[in-house]
Amino acid sequence: MLQDSQHDPAMTMSRFSVTSGEVVSDALPGGVLQARAHGPVLLTQPGKLPTSIMQLLGREAYEVDTGYFLGGERSVEPVVVAEVAAILQARQHQQKP
Repeated sequence: MLQDSQHDPAMTMSRFSVTSGEVVSDALPGGVLQARAHGPVLLTQPGKLPTSIMQLLGREAYEVDTGYFLGGERSVEPVVVAEVAAILQARQHQQKP
């Protein structure tokens, strides 16, 4: 999971992926995709978005262009997709601090 102290200065939140990481075939290719996009893979529980990810998305929503959900409903349940969408919609038009 991404921590502020591990933030790569070349990384951007313009493209990110969300997956549970419970299925290697979801998380591993997502890591390659995100490395090429200089964006993070955000790990979640299948049915609950962690508070740390909510906070990160809330802080960085102004920068997001595209988000990917990897692995289908077993890896990321619709409730998590809805939570991410709500956070981004609420904060998408923020000015960068």
